[in-house]
Amino acid sequence: MDAHSEDGSNDDRPWRPAASGACFVYVFARPGEDLLKLGMSRDPLGRLQQLHPRWYEFFDLDAGWLVATDRVRDARRLELRLAHALADHSAPSPLTVRAAAGGATEWYRGAGGWLGREADSLVSLGYTVHRPLRPWLLGRFADHAGRLFHWSEQLLETIESSPPVSGHPPGALEWTLRHGLDALPAMGLPLSAFVSPKVATWHAAFCRRRGA
Repeated sequence: MDAHSEDGSNDDRPWRPAASGACFVYVFARPGEDLLKLGMSRDPLGRLQQLHPRWYEFFDLDAGWLVATDRVRDARRLELRLAHALADHSAPSPLTVRAAAGGATEWYRGAGGWLGREADSLVSLGYTVHRPLRPWLLGRFADHAGRLFHWSEQLLETIESSPPVSGHPPGALEWTLRHGLDALPAMGLPLSAFVSPKVATWHAAFCRRRGA
């Protein structure tokens, strides 16, 4: 099982806040191959970001989907049922997935067709299934526009307070900011609607220096 403690998904005791509120079972698919990641999370967008810095390229957002549940225990029960059914399809994780984020397990190959039929079955049972994944993610970006604005401002301020040494490659924070900002055009969203002009100017300059 994945290490879900980052978002509290593994704690569904009745007296814990994590026991209530929406939780999701997710299917994240790789582009161009029948390989997918199954799991559960209170925050699927955050989960994508944990698994790979360029999640919007690493995963096929039009092939992935989510099932919404009311409680963590309901999501866990559904995830376990699907995982047991897919046991014969277990596959190693891609090498570039962040193992520290709990991304090394619950990968399956050759199971996309079966899971697609299972998604249809879940809809008929009354579950809310977000399929494909992309529209749900676009809604999340809209909901958290202010958070992205402040995150990019603060990270750029930190970068500028420690300028790189001449002749040395950009540091990890610069790449973190670039990867995070690249998600917007990758999702078809205008950078200028989510970040300040200063951040947008930095991003354009960084892309020119390091390649678009």
